[in-house]
Amino acid sequence: MGGVRIVNEHTRRILKQTLTLLGEYRRGTANLRYLVNGLEGSLNALEEELPETFYTQWYIHWGGLEQILAAGTERERRMEILEEVEALEALLSQCL
Repeated sequence: MGGVRIVNEHTRRILKQTLTLLGEYRRGTANLRYLVNGLEGSLNALEEELPETFYTQWYIHWGGLEQILAAGTERERRMEILEEVEALEALLSQCL
């Protein structure tokens, strides 16, 4: 998906805040529910339309986190969660 050009400063700010949120989960200062809700809110706050490939990848990884949350299996699936977090960080970094 390389080469996504963010024009809107608001979008850039939201994506940077989202990276911070992902880092908070990694450090253990945010729980999975907070992360999933925050990610959803971040996507809803975007004013700029991003390429369809961004949304496709976003929903794959965010959806995985949402399913783990719904199943209540956060402890057992910590490595899987961290893989999804890493993938979302990479996706956002491509945009910034």
